[in-house]
Amino acid sequence: MVDAVATSLSLMRRMPPNKVEQNLSGLLNLLPAEQDELLQRIDQPLQEAVDTDNVSTIACNCCYFLMCALSAKLFVFECRACFCLIRLAEFVFEQDLNISSNLTYLLIQGRKFLQCDYNRWGDSYRSPWSNKYFPPVDDGFKASAKLRTMEVEANALFDTYRELYYEGGVSSVYLWDLEDGSGFAGAFLIKKLVSSGDKYIKAGSWDSIHIVEVQEKAGSPKKATYKLTTTVMLDMGIDNAELGNTNLAGALTRQAEVTKILSDSDSHLAHMGRMIEDMEIDMRSNINELYILKTREVVSNIRKTYTAQAGAGSAHVSNLNSAIFAHAAMKKEPSAPSAAEEDTSI
Repeated sequence: MVDAVATSLSLMRRMPPNKVEQNLSGLLNLLPAEQDELLQRIDQPLQEAVDTDNVSTIACNCCYFLMCALSAKLFVFECRACFCLIRLAEFVFEQDLNISSNLTYLLIQGRKFLQCDYNRWGDSYRSPWSNKYFPPVDDGFKASAKLRTMEVEANALFDTYRELYYEGGVSSVYLWDLEDGSGFAGAFLIKKLVSSGDKYIKAGSWDSIHIVEVQEKAGSPKKATYKLTTTVMLDMGIDNAELGNTNLAGALTRQAEVTKILSDSDSHLAHMGRMIEDMEIDMRSNINELYILKTREVVSNIRKTYTAQAGAGSAHVSNLNSAIFAHAAMKKEPSAPSAAEEDTSI
């Protein structure tokens, strides 16, 4: 009997990477019974969503300074220091307010998060910021209290990592307990979109999906094994006079495993963070220096443009054709008979 899931996975590996969503949707229509399995096994570009729930938070001093400096009653701005969208309503500027002292409470509205199979429950997706599902559900899965505390810290750290390395984009971290109770797992996600305003790329996207499984081992000293599976999906669309209309898309998956000793000063986030950072640096280097440069070399050899040496190339082709025709003419001319042949003929 043919395994429908294995056949689907083999088919998806041969389809255009930039059309994975369209092709996956067609497979799900053909195999509705295998929907959950296919969604877990096939990586697709991450989708952005907005957490519309209002969450009280403490703004940093720089945001507080900006509010006072703008002296506005209603405005919206993006603070790159605390990486959040802040909306201030009915702010009253007081002349005697000490802007360098106390922090202020603000409301975060409309913060973006990423949708994937690891925060999906039916047709709803859980936000890591408010820990709520959108659209709302009553029985959606949520992390335990211990993991939720780690998840909040991981999102803050990963948000800083994203801003430093990508200078934009959206990141999300989701944690969950393993079924056997031996540890936990997590999904660390980053998505960066490139708009049409870029100098070289008309449109593009970078998706990083890091899945970490942590197995804790009892003993002295206490150890933990970290298994990391990273998938990077790249899509670049180029449309200009020099290159024409070109699309470069692909996906790369790598795995790594390491065992670390857990001391009092170490934490799981520190070990996972180092693994993810090292893996991303290695994969970005491979994509740039191996895959993209090799593709560029192949395309350049296929589409070679002749400028000043066009005449020399034509002359070489003409000389080669002349030599071929001369060699063919020599084969057609009959050779002179030998002496033995003359005697036999007499």
